[in-house]
Amino acid sequence: MNNSEFMGMFVFSLASLIALISTIVVPLIKLNVTLTKLNSTIDSVLKNDAVRDKRINAHGARLDEHEREITEHEIRIKYLEDE
Repeated sequence: MNNSEFMGMFVFSLASLIALISTIVVPLIKLNVTLTKLNSTIDSVLKNDAVRDKRINAHGARLDEHEREITEHEIRIKYLEDE
């Protein structure tokens, strides 16, 4: 094997190794970017859900208060109708 054959095989093997590494690394980088976006999206969804939960709980408390007032009014009406 002479010097030019060795250099040709070396360059070919080096190119093959770089192609193999890039074939593995590029999808991993894309996956990492996608996972980061997914995490940020999930975080924003959780924050929005927390806000919605607070609003729903506040509306539920107001509904309970209205229900109590309606019950009191019905009792008063029944009392007035009985007189």
